[in-house]
Amino acid sequence: TEGKNPDVKHIDMYRGEALALRALLHFELLRYFGAPKWAPESAKAETIPYVNTYSFTVRPYSSYDEAYNLILKDLKEAESLLGDDKDYVTATRTNSATGFFDARITHMNLYAVQALIARVYWSREDMDKAAEYAQKVIDSKKFSFRPLNAFIQADNGTLDLNETIFGLYSESQKTMMNLYALGATAASASATLASDAISLYNSEASSSRGDYRISAWFDVSDGKMTKMVNRIYYDGSSSYSGNSILGFSILRIPEMYFIMAEYYMTSDPAKAAEYFDAVTVTRGLDRLEDTGTALTAERLFNERRKEFYGEGFTWHEMKRMGKDIVTTYAGTIDGSDYSHYTVPRPESEDEARANLN
Repeated sequence: TEGKNPDVKHIDMYRGEALALRALLHFELLRYFGAPKWAPESAKAETIPYVNTYSFTVRPYSSYDEAYNLILKDLKEAESLLGDDKDYVTATRTNSATGFFDARITHMNLYAVQALIARVYWSREDMDKAAEYAQKVIDSKKFSFRPLNAFIQADNGTLDLNETIFGLYSESQKTMMNLYALGATAASASATLASDAISLYNSEASSSRGDYRISAWFDVSDGKMTKMVNRIYYDGSSSYSGNSILGFSILRIPEMYFIMAEYYMTSDPAKAAEYFDAVTVTRGLDRLEDTGTALTAERLFNERRKEFYGEGFTWHEMKRMGKDIVTTYAGTIDGSDYSHYTVPRPESEDEARANLN
């Protein structure tokens, strides 16, 4: 709450945010510990416990469908409680964050909830509902694509005041530990861009322009990733003087356009290309029509891989698609085996529920 006396008429917004955050946390657990949609029903019978009350009681595991339905139930209720965000979330944002109703992109606002619903339906491969909610976020006109100068003078390691729908403010962005973990090359830690990833960015760049993202998000000279850490800290400063908000984006507007592109890819290829181009043109690429190529599932996968590099997106999409996993040491891991994409639950969790059945 804000201060000691939150405005009573807005108490529903506080509750809506709490419900949405609960759903978000359970969704992340489900994506890691639950089997994918294409797994056999026996593998989806038990996923995670959905805890929606404060209690020390051990809750049973929910099935795949039960967990998704409970997540969506919380999110739909949150959506109904956050209607005032139509006024509080503005199309032009600043880095002011002095109270609950400022910097709403640092909160689970109405549009963050709708975007998360779209992602949940997309993960479940219910593309009709995913498109319905993605379009709601787009139609709000609260979010736009970053202008060219934002790529030329990238403000990395911050919430994008154009594109971020929801993100986490992070004071740890100022620490050297975070700097090394997320991109700096040092004797003790490094995070460098793989050569095949560099090739991926360059392979679909137009003849007249390079992909803006590779020069803005990476130090191409040595492959160092700079997307997640602000350049001010790379330069040795201990304080941030930019115009954004230090942190990590959880939901950004390009994802909504890519959902719409996937939705129309087979039924209306021209419309799918419009949504796809809406993102990629702002990244320095040519329109599909101008290159004489069509949108395919593989091209869309590669574009998401480039756009959300370092944001924890690609592994989940690979799981959704059952893609083989190419590793440095073990060769290729079979992606058609659902167990390769299912993180084992802690033994203590199973032991705690051994007597529930």
